[in-house]
Amino acid sequence: MIIKASIAFLLGLSAAVPLAIGDTAHAVKESDALVSADALRKPEAFASEESPAAAPLEIVDTQAVDAAVATAPLPLCDFEVSEDMQIMEAVTTLQATVDNAPPGTILVLPPGSYTGSGERVLAISKDITIKACNSGMTTLDGEGIRPVVTVASSAVAAFHGLRIMRGRTTGPHQGGGVTVTNATATFDSCIIQGNQAGAVRNVFHAVLSSNVRGLLHELQLGFGGGVLVVGGTATFDSCTIHQNDALLCGGGVTVLGGTVTMSTCNVSDNTADDGGGIYIAGSSSQVAVTNSQIYGNAADVIGPLPGHGGGLYIASGKLTVSDSHIRGNSAEQLADALYVSSGSIATLDCSNTISGHVTGANMPVCGDV
Repeated sequence: MIIKASIAFLLGLSAAVPLAIGDTAHAVKESDALVSADALRKPEAFASEESPAAAPLEIVDTQAVDAAVATAPLPLCDFEVSEDMQIMEAVTTLQATVDNAPPGTILVLPPGSYTGSGERVLAISKDITIKACNSGMTTLDGEGIRPVVTVASSAVAAFHGLRIMRGRTTGPHQGGGVTVTNATATFDSCIIQGNQAGAVRNVFHAVLSSNVRGLLHELQLGFGGGVLVVGGTATFDSCTIHQNDALLCGGGVTVLGGTVTMSTCNVSDNTADDGGGIYIAGSSSQVAVTNSQIYGNAADVIGPLPGHGGGLYIASGKLTVSDSHIRGNSAEQLADALYVSSGSIATLDCSNTISGHVTGANMPVCGDV
């Protein structure tokens, strides 16, 4: 059965005109470091046979990428646009485009910065694929005032080559950049960066008591600065989860039930109280990390409460790590590499390189610890 794809070209670019999304003009203006578009491009998935081999992941200055977006003409896509694809008529917002698309749509976004005006940039409750025309050159931007992407209601969604940035949530049951709730989501060659879950930690922790902390745990508030998964399945392939922050747990990723698979990913420079890089809780949680790097993350608490698991923290559930590097992470209290609570299981095979302290029980560890 052939699924008819739909393409929405929502904007045109020129050197003299800012990018226009809907009825508001936006310029791509993020200033933090991020992974280059060329480094994240996957020729086997997107490009033609003449494309060069993919370069190793590297951190570069985002201004160079943004300058290229601002001055480039509307480009050819990194992948072949087949003749049977239908071009959708442009509409006001990305959310409206998704709402009007039939299930099974493949939505292609040209370079630019896509924002929103509601509670989040994009809410998905249907089967859909969203692809950047050029990997790493299209941003879904929360503007520091709203979360970016929510996938729920048993939807099956796929995201390719997108930057998911500057999301922020202060409400319960939401991640700053991405929230997956009882759904299936796949992220390929995406950058999830500069997102935040919860209030600003260096202010809030001055008055945070253990009772308040327990209530926030119950509400799942301040979990998953970059990504929050609550049931369902989330897969990350060749993604970078970088410089995200959570008030309580999982600066990069929080898993509270469900299955998460990470392959060839970088989880770096994220911060939270517990689990600066990745936080796992819930007996049904299963997380597998393969051929990835978890580095520079911090369980860095401001205030009287302890911080555990700079790289990873597993409170319950199951974690498996193979062919990966866990290095250069820090924790204020215990386990700058990995903290494992009783009742959970972490398996790290001999293919890993680990620098730092590993603390916990039920944990067969092999490698350089």
